[in-house]
Amino acid sequence: MGLVAELAKVINIQVITKGSLDLVAMKDVNALLDEAMSRRLLVVGIEGFHIRDEQVMPDMNAIADFSANIHSDNPVNASIHQSLRFVREVGDAEMYFDFVFMRE
Repeated sequence: MGLVAELAKVINIQVITKGSLDLVAMKDVNALLDEAMSRRLLVVGIEGFHIRDEQVMPDMNAIADFSANIHSDNPVNASIHQSLRFVREVGDAEMYFDFVFMRE
């Protein structure tokens, strides 16, 4: 079980698993990132997707690399806050997101 699925299970949110993706609905992103913050997990990447007719389609405008935060003074806070801002800017109610986390 990956970190996204592990966090989702703890906070009781649904994850849609498609291949290697663990997709979290836009409505559940805040809860997921709150739990990641409490566990001191860094977000190093995010990819946004739409699901239509059981097909997962990437949104090329919803891809972010936050790996540079590893070197900041407070990498967890920086990555979580940038992730929240990014998801709010690019996301819509129908989107799903896959997160790549790293332990501090």
